[in-house]
Amino acid sequence: MFVKANKKTVLIIGGSNVDIKGRSKGVLIPHTSNPGTIELSVGGVARNIAENLGRLQVNTTLLTAIGEDEYGILIKKRTEESGVNMSDVICSKEHRSSIFMAVLNKKSDLETAISDMVILDLITPEYIKSKEHIFQESAIVVIDVSIPRKTIEAVIDMCQKYEIPLCVEPVSVSKSDYVKDLLDKIDIITPNKDEAEMLVDISIDDMEGVRHAGEILLKKGVKMVVITLGPEGVYLATANQKGFIPSVATLVVDAIGAGDALVGGLIYGLMKGQSEASAIASGVATATITLSSREAVSHDLTPAKLEAIYRELESRMLLRKTLV
Repeated sequence: MFVKANKKTVLIIGGSNVDIKGRSKGVLIPHTSNPGTIELSVGGVARNIAENLGRLQVNTTLLTAIGEDEYGILIKKRTEESGVNMSDVICSKEHRSSIFMAVLNKKSDLETAISDMVILDLITPEYIKSKEHIFQESAIVVIDVSIPRKTIEAVIDMCQKYEIPLCVEPVSVSKSDYVKDLLDKIDIITPNKDEAEMLVDISIDDMEGVRHAGEILLKKGVKMVVITLGPEGVYLATANQKGFIPSVATLVVDAIGAGDALVGGLIYGLMKGQSEASAIASGVATATITLSSREAVSHDLTPAKLEAIYRELESRMLLRKTLV
């Protein structure tokens, strides 16, 4: 089991921020101004995962840090409106809220980005220890690797103390290095291909390379490996199941947030008691809905909409055909 069956709360720990996204109207030309559109929305990997779960009606608590500024107010309001418990977040007068600034090409793919997330240093081991009562109530803990290394270690200690499964979202290639030597303490990890390369020290050039990376991560102690491959789907590896689950064809409006949505849908599926493969399919369904939205989390996400796409996956027998 990847969740504690007798607990109903998902605990999410990590970053919350506003996303400033510039989208080019034409071919993106470096070192000059490009005509396009600029949008501001609420984001952050941990916060996005939490909002997805809130919209899917899963009891979710978020531990994060925001500033007492207009961005912090916006982050808190949007996240609470989705149903997420924000009562234990850090609200700082001294630090401004995190900002993620992204540049997208005309296909809505990320070209480059800058993140200003110094406030996340306030998520300290002492803060984690002060929330021990929330850990005791949690079925699973999910972290993004934007928090300090010592805080990650404190979360691991708390999860081990109460035998709570831990899911880790690596966030980026550079951040993946934070948990490279902690893999034997992680139950679920959800890297993309580039992050997986960093974690296992091999080059992944084809699907055989993806399989090899999954095997290495299992040998290093991870119990459930979920390697996201964009349009090519997802690779799942556990002791009992290994294989690819394809993506669902959809019109991509914005790719930012799709990976976070997949993690949210995965946790939703596990909380519903689904098998590993079925939970991944729930994740793929959630990501599909998000890809068609300009927001990092789709306002249209509901359990009913997720289930409709999930049934499409199931009816195509993708789960049975792709996993061994």
